[in-house]
Formats: sequence, C-alpha cells, structure tokens
Amino acid sequence: MYAQYFCLTEMGYVVKKLILRSLQDNKNYEIPIPTNKEMIEFEKVIQEILLFNPQELLNNHCPKCDESIYGVLSW
Repeated sequence: MYAQYFCLTEMGYVVKKLILRSLQDNKNYEIPIPTNKEMIEFEKVIQEILLFNPQELLNNHCPKCDESIYGVLSW
C-alpha cells in the first residue's frame, strides 16, 4: 500500500487517504498516511530488498532441512 502511495505522490498526485478493501468481510479499512518514521522504515525495507542475495541462502546449512522437501535445494 505504501509503495502505491509513494508512486502516486512522486507522479504528482495528491493522495488524501488510503483504503484497503477486504474481500473476506466486504468492508473498507482506512490506512493512515505514512508518517516520517514509517517512511524511513519503508525505505529500509526497500534497501533490504535491493541488497538481498538469494545465493546467501544456499550458504547456510541446516541439518534438519536435509530431511525436508527443501533438502535438495542445498545440493
């Protein structure tokens, strides 16, 4: 939701409120506009996504995982 908010504001749109529609109970839920603190936290998440290296997951060995369906991924 925040990603959409930032994209719209960067394109010059004025976003007055954020609303999330629930299909489960058929209701609208208003999401507060992000504060400065939330913006900083969101930027950290984006930075972590950019720095993510899936190869690092293969470097971690877990003996318990060897017996699971994911054990073949460590070969």
